[in-house]
Amino acid sequence: MPDNRRRLTRHTLSDKLDVWDSETDERLGQLVNLHQEGMMVLGDFSFEENKLYSVRIHLPQALSDDGELVLGVDCLWVRADTETELQWSGFQIIDVGSEQIAVIQRVIARMAVQ
Repeated sequence: MPDNRRRLTRHTLSDKLDVWDSETDERLGQLVNLHQEGMMVLGDFSFEENKLYSVRIHLPQALSDDGELVLGVDCLWVRADTETELQWSGFQIIDVGSEQIAVIQRVIARMAVQ
């Protein structure tokens, strides 16, 4: 069984950021927390475990010149919320460039709940 424990602390964000599928332009949910190697999304889209996704996260212009963060991610787990029809989904970031890493660091520095 693979070891899916995270090595870094995920940072809960103070603002809601929408996550979109880069290929279909479908809204997938909202980014809940983030670190340089992973993230968690809450939404009504049914992600599949062990599937790769290309996602765009819409950002305030102050955090990214083009207003978005584009990542390749691998869905590690999916859990249904027992009180709503939403799903919690955890991802490992597998495709990220140095520019996107800098954007992730800015998002954490400016939007992480302290």
